[in-house]
Amino acid sequence: MTNKIDSGPIYSSKNFDLKATHDIADIHKRVNKLFPKMVLETIKKIKKGIKPKKQNNNLVNEVYRQRNEADGEIIWAKMNSLQVFNFVRAITKPYLGAYYYNQKKIRKKFINVKCQN
Repeated sequence: MTNKIDSGPIYSSKNFDLKATHDIADIHKRVNKLFPKMVLETIKKIKKGIKPKKQNNNLVNEVYRQRNEADGEIIWAKMNSLQVFNFVRAITKPYLGAYYYNQKKIRKKFINVKCQN
């Protein structure tokens, strides 16, 4: 353990494919299934004396705050279509979701959005 969040040595990591049909809820489900198995495997490896990988501290971020309502605004002038698509997928349930202003705040469900780059 270190005094900064996510800055300590790495004992285990896992990669998985992210498809255009996945949103943050899909990722939460996937990670929540992987995490308990990874913890058990890592404990076994630690007992066997594995050495962790040193983390690149240049990539360590400061603590991020919990998302709030203002984080969901789509800023059309600053985002291309792929960025909007990914933004919407990243902040759907369990978060509040994306919205935009057109004389008033508009928040719609974005279901099965297809994006071509």
